[in-house]
Amino acid sequence: GAAFCYMFALLPIVFLGIGSTSPMLIASAIATLRGDSDSVDASERVCRHEAAHFCCGYWCGLPVSQYSVQDGVARVEFDVASSTYSNTEVAALAITALGGLVAEAMKWGNAVGADQDLRTLETVLMRSAVGASAHQDITRWGALSASLLLRQNEQKNEKVVEAFQRQASIDDCIAILES
Repeated sequence: GAAFCYMFALLPIVFLGIGSTSPMLIASAIATLRGDSDSVDASERVCRHEAAHFCCGYWCGLPVSQYSVQDGVARVEFDVASSTYSNTEVAALAITALGGLVAEAMKWGNAVGADQDLRTLETVLMRSAVGASAHQDITRWGALSASLLLRQNEQKNEKVVEAFQRQASIDDCIAILES
């Protein structure tokens, strides 16, 4: 009888220990128990995510530093060549970094590929002249601005998603946005 009491007493402690060190394990277990599954094709999700980065970055005037096709999916990277960022560059990079996760959330209600983008944005904010108290405000503003850009240019964004799915060249993608 005492063994069951100790076992049930230790369950919340184990749950808190796992939750504080690796919360994704608990979230995955809960999703599995609830029957939630991500029925969206991973390549479609990545294409939409990367296309949104491309569109937002292009609309914000950022130069494309790299465009490649990896694992059958087109990917794009932007770069601003400076060690510290101006307020304008921070704004453009915030919109671009958050564009991918905003596009996923607009389409499916959640964003799976957001971790790296948020880390990139945090690095940008740390290297900028922006104070620590403004980081959260800039992140919110970047997400809102990305959402507005993607909604206002929904048709062009969808065409770029299709272009990314067929692995079109960077020139073709720019032509879509310029048309």
